[in-house]
Order: sequence, then C-alpha cells, then structure tokens
Amino acid sequence: MQFQTCFLLFVSFAGVVDASEVTPIQKVVTLLTGMAAKGAKERSEEQDTFATSSEFCRTTQRDKTVAISDSTDKIESLKASIQKDGTEVARLSREMASLNTDEDGWNGDIKAANNVRAADKADYETMHKDLTESISAVGRAVSVMSKQTKDRAQSFAQVSALQSLALVPLEAKKTLDAFLEQGEDALETGAPKANAYEFQSGGVVDMLENLLSKFSKELNDLQKKEVQAVQANSMVVQDLTQQVKQAVREQKDKSVTKTKKLASKAENTGDLQATTELLNVDSKFLADFTASCDAKAAEYKVNQKIRAEELVAVNKALEIVSAALFLAISTSI
Repeated sequence: MQFQTCFLLFVSFAGVVDASEVTPIQKVVTLLTGMAAKGAKERSEEQDTFATSSEFCRTTQRDKTVAISDSTDKIESLKASIQKDGTEVARLSREMASLNTDEDGWNGDIKAANNVRAADKADYETMHKDLTESISAVGRAVSVMSKQTKDRAQSFAQVSALQSLALVPLEAKKTLDAFLEQGEDALETGAPKANAYEFQSGGVVDMLENLLSKFSKELNDLQKKEVQAVQANSMVVQDLTQQVKQAVREQKDKSVTKTKKLASKAENTGDLQATTELLNVDSKFLADFTASCDAKAAEYKVNQKIRAEELVAVNKALEIVSAALFLAISTSI
C-alpha cells in the first residue's frame, strides 16, 4: 500500500516535469517496481504450482496407502488359505495312509479266509471220499450177507475189505475179525452149520447196517456243514471285498481332493510371493514419494518466506525512493 501511494504521487507530480527528462531516481523506481511485480507474480505462480503438487502428493499417497492396505489384507488372507490347504493336505495324507493300511489288512483277511476255506474244502473232500467209500463198501457187504446165499466166500471177501476202512471203529473191526476167523476155519474144515453161520452173520449185518446208518448221517451232516461253511466264507469275503472297494473309492476321492488342495496351495503361494513383492515395491515407493513431497513442501515453505521477505524489502526500498522522488519533484516546482 505504501508503494502504491508513493507511485501514484510520483505519477501525479511527474506530469509537471519534462517527459523527456528521466532522472536516476525515476530509473530506480521503475526497476524496483518491475522487481516487485515480478516477485509477486512468481510467488503467486509458485503457490499455484505447489497447490497442484500438494494435491498430487495427497492423491498419490492416499491411493498407495489404500493399495498397501489391500495388499496387506490379501497377504493375511493368502497365508490363512495356505495354512488351511496345508492342514487339509496333511489330514488327507494321514487318512489315505490309514485307508491303505486298512486295505492291506482286509486283503490279508480275504487271503487268510480263502486259505482256511481251501484247507477246510480239502478236509471235506477227504472226509467225503472216506465216507462215500465206507458207505459203498459197507453197503455192498450188507447186500451180499443179507442174501444168505451159499456163496459165503464172497461174504467173507466183502467183510475183509471193510478192515482197510479208516472210519470203521476198532470194536467193529474186532467183531469183523472174529467173523473172518470163523470163515477161515470153515473154509479149512468144511462149511459150518447153517444155523451157526446165520446166527453170527446176522449179528454182523446188524452191526454193518448201524455203521451204514452212522456213515450216511455223518455224510449228510458233513455236506450240510460244507454248504454252511461255503456260505459263511462267501459272506465274509464279500464283506471284506466291499470294504476294500470302499477304501479304494475313498482313497481315490481323497487323492483328487488332495491334488486340488496342493494346486490351490501352490497357486496361493505364488500369489503370496507376487503380492509381497508388490507390497514391498509400493511401500518403498510411498516412503520415497512421501520424503520427496515433504522435501518439496519444506523447500516451498523456505522459498515462500524468502519471496515474502524480498517483497517486503523491495516495497521498503520503493517507499524510500518514492519519497526521495517526491521531494525532488516538490523542490523543482
């Protein structure tokens, strides 16, 4: 304001002075006036530039801060997902190993059951053969002796054949031995009396018929037991086979799930690495950018102070020079 007042006074009184005459003081006034105008303009331009720069700094810092926050949240989420996938993979691995152990155990049980069945079947076939042969031999002996023909040699032959049968009890064999001894004596000394033969052979036939009934019952029981054993083995093997199939299905399903979890873990691990690198880059950029913005703000503050001081000095100088000019004009008038 002081400068403007002095300048107006200078203009008013300058009219009385010859326009072609420019004094040194007038030159100084003109120079200072230009300096003041230039300083004010530069200060204003610097303020506008700094305002734009400050807005850019605030916007960029805000955007980077949001990006860093998003990356941080994503990293935490990815770490949680990776840990969860790792836990699931470990659990699935344990369950698959357990199923594999169960499968091996059930396959072993199937093999053992089939081995037992094979052994039992062999025993059955052996016993079935012995009983069938015994029934056939005893049946023939009973048939021959029951006819009461005079061919007693044939009866003795049939009875003698029973001595080699393992299933004939010892007591029965003793009875048969006694009968056979009589037959041998008869063949040596002549035919025994008919009533004596009939009496003794009748007892042997009764014993053999009892043996025949006993063997037939044992054969029937053996066959029933074999049918039951086959059915029981079939049920056990079928149940074990179903468990093995179920274990195989579960292992397959768990293997598929495990593969997916491993793929998810690998993908998240790669994403975590990329996000971490991006976070580091953004954090460094924000730190460097903030430092740059702070430096510019500090520089602007210093420059504004200097320009303000310069304007004060120029205005003060103008005030002094204008006063001198006013005095000079007044004196010349």
